[in-house]
Amino acid sequence: MILSLAIGGYEQLRLKGFYDDQNPKATFDTKFSTFEDYLYEYCNFGCRFFIVKQIEN
Repeated sequence: MILSLAIGGYEQLRLKGFYDDQNPKATFDTKFSTFEDYLYEYCNFGCRFFIVKQIEN
């Protein structure tokens, strides 16, 4: 499963892709369990974000 983190700031929307933690393609930085670390490192304090998850048919 692929999850996306959408971050809003400066009138722009950035998307960052993450994998489910059990996915064999996931590296340490792309595991969903590390998304909070990504927010602390690469986003402004208090930035708005939301998580997009694909619903399987």
